[in-house]
Amino acid sequence: MAAEANPDAERARSAAREEIPALLYHPSEDVLAALLENPRFDAAHLSLLLERKELSGEFLEEIARRKKWLAEYAVKRRLAFHVHTPRLTVMRLARQLYLMDLVQLSLLPSAAVELRRLAEELILVRLPQVPAWGRDCCTTYWALPRPIPRASAAGRSRPSSRTAPARVCASVGKSSVPRRAGRVAAAGSTRPQ
Repeated sequence: MAAEANPDAERARSAAREEIPALLYHPSEDVLAALLENPRFDAAHLSLLLERKELSGEFLEEIARRKKWLAEYAVKRRLAFHVHTPRLTVMRLARQLYLMDLVQLSLLPSAAVELRRLAEELILVRLPQVPAWGRDCCTTYWALPRPIPRASAAGRSRPSSRTAPARVCASVGKSSVPRRAGRVAAAGSTRPQ
């Protein structure tokens, strides 16, 4: 925070509940940090704030340090899925996510490879505890086609987690990955064959 008092930051610290939504889109992170100290600022406001993609990693880490905000699952999830959240913070938060959110994190193309692998490991650990209907739903969702990673500039392809659906199916006792129903036979055809 700056040494001199920012009038917008002072206003954010004591803003009424009706004024907070207008301050959520202020360009200065000093004002946003002051807004976090406002007693009228709640988890719904924080969820709206976390939708902003230009927030810095330091600011997101400051939010993750406050246990008051991490009591809300929606805040944990938005922090874990935010593009600029520091990797170690996401790794800590991933252990607290629900199973289907872990599946989404493992499929997220913007997530680092180690985060996707951590999500896959957590899924494999939790999957035996899930009822059979949940396992079928999870493995079917996970087996949906994913975009194939493009080769990097150096000619090496990025590591892929293509084996994850097969590992999940093996852990639940299935012999193969479920087939996707209703495949379109030819491009442009709208009816399955």
